[in-house]
Amino acid sequence: MKKAILLIAALLAFGSMAFAEYSIGAWGRTVFNMAGGTTDSGSIISMGWGPNWWGSTRMGVNLSFASATLSYKITCYYGGAFSDTGENQPSTGAPLTSGNLNFSNMYGSCKVIPDLLTVIVGYNNGDGFDMFRGNGPNPNSDMNNNLGRMAGWGLWLVLEPKDLGLQVAVNLMTPAPAGNVSWGPLGGFDRAFSWERQLHNINVAAAYTFPDIMRITAAFMNLDDGGVTWVTTDTSGSYYQIYARIDLLAVTGLTLYVDGSFTGLEAERNMNLRLDLGAGYKIGDLGLYLVGKCNIPLEVGDISFAANLEALYTIKPITVGLIVAAEISTTSGANMVFEFQPYVQLDDVALRIAFDYKMNTVNLPAGSWNVPIFFTFSF
Repeated sequence: MKKAILLIAALLAFGSMAFAEYSIGAWGRTVFNMAGGTTDSGSIISMGWGPNWWGSTRMGVNLSFASATLSYKITCYYGGAFSDTGENQPSTGAPLTSGNLNFSNMYGSCKVIPDLLTVIVGYNNGDGFDMFRGNGPNPNSDMNNNLGRMAGWGLWLVLEPKDLGLQVAVNLMTPAPAGNVSWGPLGGFDRAFSWERQLHNINVAAAYTFPDIMRITAAFMNLDDGGVTWVTTDTSGSYYQIYARIDLLAVTGLTLYVDGSFTGLEAERNMNLRLDLGAGYKIGDLGLYLVGKCNIPLEVGDISFAANLEALYTIKPITVGLIVAAEISTTSGANMVFEFQPYVQLDDVALRIAFDYKMNTVNLPAGSWNVPIFFTFSF
């Protein structure tokens, strides 16, 4: 009888697994500089890694499981950073390096009401909860605004009625209490956070899509430029941000959006307004992309601008392109930075070779140059 029960249990377990979906993926990017230096006479020509996201190299693996109502995701990233001074570790004489390996995402989700309400529990940081985050259109020179991302340990309630075009998310960031935690009739939290404090850890975002016309997004978040700020002792640690974005969807092949964020609702920092405009258009094998940014301090500081233009043309199996970027401040005597990067990309292997030149008005007539090779892996 026991064997029969065990057999039935095993069949039920494997039967439930048969209806589940599993996936494993990998992503990585690094930059190797074949040569670099400055235009000064007698300058040294250098060779080395980076810079890139998280230092010089970023590699990741993600695992996911999904059934009709439940899903689970794990993402592990490694970011490597290398010393650019040629120093060695004093104890071993080995090259001075550093890096970090962490589980950037680890969360489960449950479709409490299918096609309406989903609950997400866990940690979301490496790429975060990005349902309301807008990306720039430039393929190889992304000036991502990072706005709309909800990151950290927490609980997400996602309302997404089927076929209505409405998306709403409420995120409660929930830092684990310090000290020991015990459970049972005589147990409890040694240090729990009050309702008043936890209400300051709530993020709210919503988006509505008018089919083939536009998408409107708005959010109110206790985040500091994409970082995580938990209110654990009092409410003075809050960093509020109001964010809004409009995406135009009416023209096929055209990406066009404008977004903005306002910070400084709390007394701890000055009020600031940031505006972003992005546009991209693909005509056959020709693509044109532009992102412009404007930072407007409303109390202290001067207005600054940044722009990133990218043009590319695909001639299978290669793509040729040009990136032009600039950063300008209205502060009297402030430096201006310009960058030019023509490149060739091998489409079949996602490898891009470029020549990059930067000049800073403070250092004129000198400039800096390098020959980077961008490797991207995706499975």
